[in-house]
Amino acid sequence: MPRFQIFFEPDSVDDILTSYRWGLETWGEVAAEKWLRELYRCIYDRLTVFPRSCPVAPESRELDREVRQLVFLRYRIVFEIDDHMVIVLRVDGPFTGLTLEE
Repeated sequence: MPRFQIFFEPDSVDDILTSYRWGLETWGEVAAEKWLRELYRCIYDRLTVFPRSCPVAPESRELDREVRQLVFLRYRIVFEIDDHMVIVLRVDGPFTGLTLEE
């Protein structure tokens, strides 16, 4: 079974760091580190093998291209697939303002 590579767009990295910093302040270092590990585990476990099993995101219509989503806790990982590459566009959560631009 072919495996997909994962690439994080800079906006998605910013989203993750914003939520991680909030977690540090709110939950403390141990819980924030655990959240970060579990987020990356969710992304890599699912998207390196079965990214097409995730539903198409509502933004696909507006963007006129296929964008998919994976839910992790209160977060929505928005990505697209290009050949054998999964491109994580955003990680939408309660502390990020998600906008996808063409």
